[in-house]
Amino acid sequence: MDLSNLRKSKKDKDSPAARLNQSDNSNQDAAPGQKSPKNIMETDTWKKSKSGISSLWKNYLDILGKYFRNYRRPEQERLITTMCTVITIGCATVLVTLFYPFIPQFVRLFAVPAIMVGSWFVATKVVSPIIIAQMEDRLNPD
Repeated sequence: MDLSNLRKSKKDKDSPAARLNQSDNSNQDAAPGQKSPKNIMETDTWKKSKSGISSLWKNYLDILGKYFRNYRRPEQERLITTMCTVITIGCATVLVTLFYPFIPQFVRLFAVPAIMVGSWFVATKVVSPIIIAQMEDRLNPD
């Protein structure tokens, strides 16, 4: 519903606000041979910024890969183990947080630390060896 015509008078056509609205509307009109974009993702600005961000992300990943390849094998394995530990303990923390109100208070006293220690054990003894085995071809030789 357009209510912009309710308060217009002849003197308002030359006001700064009216000129600003007119210029905004004229910029939105498409050129005679072009279609106007249906959403923001079809605009040239979006496409240029998306390609810029994509190249920035690709360069960031290339830098990470370069530094990872420069590490010695034990450093690579330690990095993988650390990341597995962070992710596994983080997932356990989120799960404990979701179910925390439903756990009886006495059980919380022992369950929460046991879950954290268990998630650390699973991360270091189960998850990280699996990831290291899967990344064997990308790791430096001993």
